[in-house]
Amino acid sequence: MSNPLRPKIIRILISQALYHFALGIFNIFFSIFLWDQTKGLKIIGLFGLFFILTHAVSFHLSAKIIKKGNAHIIRALGLVGRIFLFLILFFNKELIVDWIIPIAIFNGMLTGMFWMSANAFRFDLTNKTNRGKYQGTSKALQIAVGILAPIVGGSAIYFNFLGFGYGNIFLIGSILLLAALFIGYIKIPNNETRPLHVYKTLKVLKKFPDIKKVMVSKLVGNIGYKGAMEKLVPVFIFVVLQNEFQVGNWMSIFSLAAVIITFSFGKYMPYHYYKQSILIASSVLFISVLFLAGIPSLLTYIIYGLVRQVCIPLIQIPTNVYFDNLIHEIPDYEEHKTEIFVIREWSSIALSRTVGFTILIFVPNLSGLYMQIFLGIMAIGIIIEPLVMWSIKTKLTKT
Repeated sequence: MSNPLRPKIIRILISQALYHFALGIFNIFFSIFLWDQTKGLKIIGLFGLFFILTHAVSFHLSAKIIKKGNAHIIRALGLVGRIFLFLILFFNKELIVDWIIPIAIFNGMLTGMFWMSANAFRFDLTNKTNRGKYQGTSKALQIAVGILAPIVGGSAIYFNFLGFGYGNIFLIGSILLLAALFIGYIKIPNNETRPLHVYKTLKVLKKFPDIKKVMVSKLVGNIGYKGAMEKLVPVFIFVVLQNEFQVGNWMSIFSLAAVIITFSFGKYMPYHYYKQSILIASSVLFISVLFLAGIPSLLTYIIYGLVRQVCIPLIQIPTNVYFDNLIHEIPDYEEHKTEIFVIREWSSIALSRTVGFTILIFVPNLSGLYMQIFLGIMAIGIIIEPLVMWSIKTKLTKT
């Protein structure tokens, strides 16, 4: 990474790691909390559905402001808002089930603000040369905090620190987000001059089929392993063990298995091996989902948890680098990059997770035919992703 950018990059990486720490605790144990309160998957699906739709709208609206050079303000507002949300939940956790849709909407709005600004920071602080290293470091840090977050959250709940029970996840999250706010509060130069013009960028993208292919690959891949599947992993394990502390330990073991592989991949793997990485990782993940559907047990839950933690970064690092570097192929790409992030958010993230959460609403329990159909759809998405990526003709370069 180039020296002039290094201090800002390090601050953003640390800040995002703290953000992932807070969200890691929340995402794991909030799903378990909802399951424990209702003994059903419908509420998890409803929360996810309203969250992702609001997230996409917020992402789009935030882009209009960021085009004017205010990414740091949007980022700060997203963090401050989430701190207040966590504090509200801390003092009113007995009302969470009744308020689940408003909570999902507010949560989605704040997350969309943060991630739109995060995309702007990542793209503007990196370049074609150091993007693989940045992605690898970012994913490694994300997984590293994923080792600590489940242990911290599970211990706080199970041992009932300070008598707060599940309230601990909101209190700890607020403290972590406050640290992320101050460490990551930096400004980046604004290289865009025109208002948001999504429709115009859509017409430009027609001339660049490889960018559209990456979006399609991320769409089907995210159906397979993000969104609904992320919410289900801790619930699968909790239903068997009935112990938040042990769930936290297993989730931490999953992350520990992946951190060294992820960092090394991003730093040392040559670009010309990226497609092979996507194919191999997707194939292994596909097989683990089939075992999950065919033989639901603690063993297959653990195997799947380990496999997804190792394989998903080996898919996402290459696809993210492909996506960001292909943007440079567009003339005047600085005038289109924010619009491309918005288009990707709707097509590859919002749509994919809407599919997963909508299906989950109609799955009555964690086993049986409906769950097998759900997992079968997820598996199809996983195996289509590498096929789409292999059809990309552009070769990645660092120049």
